[in-house]
Amino acid sequence: MANVLIDGPGLHVGTEQTADHAYLRFHGRNYDIWYREEKEDDHRLDRYDYLYKRDQLEPWVPQIKEAELKKSKVRTYFNNHARAKSVRNAFLLMVMLLIEHKQKEIKLQDQFTLGEF
Repeated sequence: MANVLIDGPGLHVGTEQTADHAYLRFHGRNYDIWYREEKEDDHRLDRYDYLYKRDQLEPWVPQIKEAELKKSKVRTYFNNHARAKSVRNAFLLMVMLLIEHKQKEIKLQDQFTLGEF
């Protein structure tokens, strides 16, 4: 069983590898939504509606590279899925890690609440 390395609001970020593979999860950093009651006028109703900036992912690059050297597999999961932000961040991290992939422009999707229909 692998210890999950987490990036999220107020979540403990462990660094200890406990298996022959590594698993990382990125949940976004919307502290206000995770730990306070949601306001009706707040259109970021999804706690995972968060877009990581390059400088926020940068500290993870050496950790991921180190895990790649020690482990058979490194799995990274972006759970900041609202409005296609996880896809955009996954491509950004692949660029930062020099992982080859097809280039694709990721347009952030409009998000609506039920009250807007």
